[in-house]
Amino acid sequence: MTLMNVALLCGFGGGNFASSMSNISFFVPKKEKGNALALNAGIVWAPILLIATVAAWFGMNDVASLKASLKERSIIFKRRHNWIMCVLFGRVPLVG
Repeated sequence: MTLMNVALLCGFGGGNFASSMSNISFFVPKKEKGNALALNAGIVWAPILLIATVAAWFGMNDVASLKASLKERSIIFKRRHNWIMCVLFGRVPLVG
């Protein structure tokens, strides 16, 4: 349900962004359209990316601060499902 709501909000945001980009051609002279499109896209995304960067810098846990011994980390070699996933992903060719 959460992913459906996120997809719905992304759809609305993408539609809003696309409509704002297409409407620029009516209000801006042809030789200035490139600058206008760049400013429109930059004004939409730059503040959001800046806020996300600051939130990640101060809000994320630092993985390097977690200390585990080699013995604690080597338990992954004893797990059967780990080996199954390694074999499956190692043999599936990537198509792209």
